[in-house]
Amino acid sequence: MEASQLPVFVNPVALNFPIDDPSNHKQIITISNPYKFTLRFRLLATAPNKYRVKTPTGSIKSGYVADLTIRHIGIHPKELGVTDYLRIEISRDGSVIGSRDVPMSVVSHLMPSPVPDANMFRSFSNTASSGPSESVSRHGGSVAGDPRNPRSGRRGSGDRRNRQEFDNRLLNAFLIFLVIFCGIAMLIPTFNPDQTAPNPNEGFIGRFVAVESRPTFSQQLLASFAMGASIVILFYQNLRI
Repeated sequence: MEASQLPVFVNPVALNFPIDDPSNHKQIITISNPYKFTLRFRLLATAPNKYRVKTPTGSIKSGYVADLTIRHIGIHPKELGVTDYLRIEISRDGSVIGSRDVPMSVVSHLMPSPVPDANMFRSFSNTASSGPSESVSRHGGSVAGDPRNPRSGRRGSGDRRNRQEFDNRLLNAFLIFLVIFCGIAMLIPTFNPDQTAPNPNEGFIGRFVAVESRPTFSQQLLASFAMGASIVILFYQNLRI
């Protein structure tokens, strides 16, 4: 098979953005890599100004998947029925080895998928020989838990995302605690070696903190720097697109 003929495995194969449901103006498309080498991918669009993509380029290891968020930012009643196209290019060693176009349409609302009745299903006739069946199983099937199985890679990717979200929550909690702690330290009156008792004009906090337990000027300076850095990290963690 020539490199240019490699198929691109994408799910779903079409994106529909309903006007009546803003929660679905952001959708996820999954690119799978069932090959035995790392793929590079790139996203292109016929109307890129109407969409926002967080990761338009990247790489996918063998047996893994990439979940990409596509957000439509130009949904308007005039866009109803308009279809744009998302092109997914995969490459290896700098050469494009495959591409696939995914239609992206604005619809009035999403139609629920029909659910077939259990009584509608019938077994296949047992007239075919076992040879072709074994051949399909051997060459075309994928074993559950196989690292080459894209679904197996997707489970691993989901576990990593869950761990990362948990770690982010722990980091946010620690940073909030650090901001509060540093803020209190900055509100406490500065330590004065010549002072033996709290002054009446030192405020509420100054009356409850012993003179010998107060932070020095350098300690308060360090606290202000730590609080500023923590606030910057909090904004970066929580305000990313």
